[in-house]
Amino acid sequence: MKTTSYAKLLRFLRTERDLSQITVAKQLGLSRASYLALEHGSRELSLSEAVKVTTLYGIRIDDLIVNHKPDFEKYKMMVLALLRAAKEESVTLKKTKLSLLLYLADMRNYYETKESMSGMTYRKQSYGPVSETFHRLIDEMERDGTLAITQVLRDDYHMYEIKESRGSTRMKLMHLATKEQQRLHELCQAWGATPTAELQQFIMAGRPMSETTEGSDIAYTLICSEEPHLVS
Repeated sequence: MKTTSYAKLLRFLRTERDLSQITVAKQLGLSRASYLALEHGSRELSLSEAVKVTTLYGIRIDDLIVNHKPDFEKYKMMVLALLRAAKEESVTLKKTKLSLLLYLADMRNYYETKESMSGMTYRKQSYGPVSETFHRLIDEMERDGTLAITQVLRDDYHMYEIKESRGSTRMKLMHLATKEQQRLHELCQAWGATPTAELQQFIMAGRPMSETTEGSDIAYTLICSEEPHLVS
């Protein structure tokens, strides 16, 4: 297996879990130098090593082959595109629903094009799928003034409403193709006004979630065997 195509993915998986190169090297039965060569793309990953990688990170061989490369800037643009679509639909998105819509957008795009829109990795949790970088990137966008997040308190719980800040509304969605923006708009039209619990139920019933162990990363390839009406 050629590592040049998934070296970035190996680095991403390791750093997202806050693991050192030495720790991962030991798990794979390699020296630090040999593992470093994998992340630099100058050494081939053997099949047995690939199997160890999938065990360590809870992913599948297909995920290494398909090679989802996370594009953080594009992911941020997806957030803005969904918020703008929600505004057009007179809907306010809560943080949980926004994370679910991003997951659906990536899965739907993979279903149609065999490529994730953002390249993010999603992990199965009891409440649904979420990208491990979602909260960090949302916090970054709030700190740099791109987003305005408001905490809404209820008797027994709280939630966070997310809107685009006034200053960022002129920002062009440079990283998104016109067709991708259209897909995101359609997704918000379909699910924006739906109760979050109903959207969670829809997602949890799908193959990517139902066939993934809780705490493991979700394989995009599972979406390919879904019926079209269960994708969006």
